[in-house]
Amino acid sequence: GTLTVQVRSTHGKGAARRLRAQGLIPGVVYGQGADNISIQLDPRQLMRAMDPELRYNTLFSVTIQAEGKPDETVACVLSDWDRHAIRDTLLHVDLLRIDPEAEVERMIPVRFEGRAAGVVMGGKLETYRRKVRVRAPAGAVPAALVVDVTPLEAGAFLRMEDVSVEGATLMEPPRQALAHVKPPKVSKADQDAAEQKKK
Repeated sequence: GTLTVQVRSTHGKGAARRLRAQGLIPGVVYGQGADNISIQLDPRQLMRAMDPELRYNTLFSVTIQAEGKPDETVACVLSDWDRHAIRDTLLHVDLLRIDPEAEVERMIPVRFEGRAAGVVMGGKLETYRRKVRVRAPAGAVPAALVVDVTPLEAGAFLRMEDVSVEGATLMEPPRQALAHVKPPKVSKADQDAAEQKKK
C-alpha cells in the first residue's frame, strides 16, 4: 500500500489533540539506523492503503514530505499502534523502516477449514489459537495460516508441528495444540448396550 505522510514539528498532548481535530494522527518513522522522524498522517488513508487480506501486516511504501526537502520514499511495516478503546479509531502509529527482503516476525490469523471426521461422528471441534507468530520476508508475509481439520478423528489433537505456512517459518512451540476434537459423549444406554454385547 502507498501512503503519504508529513514531517511533524509540534509535539505534546495539545499538538496531538489539534492534529486529531483536523482528522490526522501523530506517528513516528524509525529503524534501519536512521533518525526517528515524527510524522502526521491521515488514518483513513492508512486504512485504505492496507491490503484487505494482510491488514496490519501490509508492507507500505511511505512517502515522507518535509518542507524545503525533497520527498523521501521508504518501505515500512506497522510495528505498533494505539487504538481508541471505544471508537476503535487509530490514535498513533509507529512505522518501522524495513528492507522488503528482510525477514520480520509478525502475528498472522489462523483460519480453520473443513469439517473434522470426528465432528461428523458427533464429536466437537475445539480450537485454541486465533493467531500465530511467523517469520517471513517483510514483502511476503502470508495472510493467514490455513488449517484443514478434515482428517481429524475424534480424540485427535492437531499441533503446531503438524502444520506449515508456505514461504514462512512458524515461530511457535511444536507441541502446542491448535485444535482438538472432543469425542462424542457416550450415553448410559449405549454403555449398557455395549456391556450386554460383551457378555
